[in-house]
Amino acid sequence: MITLTTILVPTDFSEYSVRALDFALALGQNSSIKLHIIHVVEPLAYMTEWGAIDNESLTVTIEKSAGEELQKLAAALKEKGIQVSTAVLTGHPEDEIVRYAREQHVDVISMGTHGRRGVAHLLFGSTTERVLRSAPCPVLSVPLLKSAYTQSQKS
Repeated sequence: MITLTTILVPTDFSEYSVRALDFALALGQNSSIKLHIIHVVEPLAYMTEWGAIDNESLTVTIEKSAGEELQKLAAALKEKGIQVSTAVLTGHPEDEIVRYAREQHVDVISMGTHGRRGVAHLLFGSTTERVLRSAPCPVLSVPLLKSAYTQSQKS
């Protein structure tokens, strides 16, 4: 039998991430898990005719806002008796997610996927797909689509 003790849920605060969190909670409902919820802020820089401009103050503002959102989420989960830790990281999302999973010895990563196809997939890529390729543990890719199974569970 596989025992999960540590689950990582990267979030971008979208409905896709909320769905991934729901699945993580379902995975750990019969055991005492530690849930790690992280948000990765990509450093903001843009090109001008004079060179790259790094907008550090805006990045700091985004990090602070993300930290506040994570704390609200963690507080709600802690009220339900769930052990939660949060972190705001800065860097490329796939790199930071994989690094965090390694450092924290995560058993599984639960990630939402937007399910982009075609040109949108080519332009934006898939963070979930890139994490899947280099993660040190299994990655649960959770689409937003509601299945008949999840609908019957709510009834």
